[in-house]
Amino acid sequence: MTPSASRANARCVVVLTSPPFAIAVGLLLLNDWLLKAAVGNWVTGKLSDFAGLAAFSMFCAAMFPGHRRAAFIVTGIAFVLWKSPLSDGALAAWNGLGVWPLARVQDYSDLLALGVLLPTYRLVQRMDEKRSTRPAPHARRVGAVAAAITAVIAFTATSVYRPMQIDEAAYSMSGTRDEVIAGLDSARIPMSDRPKKRPSSKAADTLVVHIRQPPERWLAVTIEVRDAGPGESWIRPIALGPHGPPPTTAAMRQAFIAQVVQPLREWLLLRGGRWH
Repeated sequence: MTPSASRANARCVVVLTSPPFAIAVGLLLLNDWLLKAAVGNWVTGKLSDFAGLAAFSMFCAAMFPGHRRAAFIVTGIAFVLWKSPLSDGALAAWNGLGVWPLARVQDYSDLLALGVLLPTYRLVQRMDEKRSTRPAPHARRVGAVAAAITAVIAFTATSVYRPMQIDEAAYSMSGTRDEVIAGLDSARIPMSDRPKKRPSSKAADTLVVHIRQPPERWLAVTIEVRDAGPGESWIRPIALGPHGPPPTTAAMRQAFIAQVVQPLREWLLLRGGRWH
């Protein structure tokens, strides 16, 4: 290993094995796995942004030790774009693939979390100044790899997926199955596992819609769309994939009605239908 590569490796190890990085990743995991589900409120929503930005910016600085300032700047710009309508087109195009639906809450107060970037950058600078010139011990290098893997899990899968069957009432719609599915698309309700070409004998379609349980937890709800008569159909939630501990039935039902049933009925009404 060349001297420059050795220095870069040492700078990476120092950041990934530092207490501040461990605290930020730990808070992100604790908040998204437990706190949001147990006491979801404004505080838990903002905690994800602050902890996530701190952890992600340190992670990027560790991965690109020679471009740390750029890593922090790019992280801040990406966060602003993600939280703004500018990302709507790209998000809709990605979700249209039906591979791994993404969703986010557009709340400009989330941009307050950008304030964590400057102190985090200075903290990383101080880590570098105090870094030993000797190569990191083997155990610390192994710890850095483990910390990096944990961080990637925290960034990409900070929720426990526990599918469960539910028994919910059906909601009538003044439209055919195809119109209802088109309405879900038009209302920009995140979907996955959308139906492909169906055989004529198939009586119902199943797909997954993604709804938000305030403030920022997402639920994957499997729904059944079934014809109920000429120009009529109904939708019914049949399974729930909560991120973390399951929500109460009342909370899930309230979120489903507000984010799926009502927008869908309004869209069908604008097309000249009626609902009850």
